[in-house]
Amino acid sequence: MDWTHASGWLGQVMDAVFGKEMPQGREWIEGQLDLLWSGQVAEVVMALEGLDLEQERYPPQVYQAPGYFHSNQARMRYDYFREAGYPIGSGTVESGAKNVVHHRMRRPGRGSQRDNAQAMLAGLSELHSSRFDRAWQATLPAT
Repeated sequence: MDWTHASGWLGQVMDAVFGKEMPQGREWIEGQLDLLWSGQVAEVVMALEGLDLEQERYPPQVYQAPGYFHSNQARMRYDYFREAGYPIGSGTVESGAKNVVHHRMRRPGRGSQRDNAQAMLAGLSELHSSRFDRAWQATLPAT
């Protein structure tokens, strides 16, 4: 779960509950973002549960926020991911999809049929993760 997506959910809650750009809302979201940044997702869930979000006037993303954060706690361990050197934004994945997938699959003669695309992407995944030789050997018949 990328950082921008998760913080966007909190922004929607802030806007609905406190109003856009209200000082109380800014203070609330800054505190929640600090907790989220440090991996304290359970505290964010408790804060959301304390806001009485199950009101009809709120859009679905707002009243679903406590469940969303609760269900995705393992994917929101931003402190751990940063420490391990993993990106917490989706830019790396989106860039990879654009530069590898789109570039490879839109070349002349590649064929854009689903089966062709899946086989090509599986091969590219193995190649770029340095597992191609092992995967190739696994496809050979046993002798």
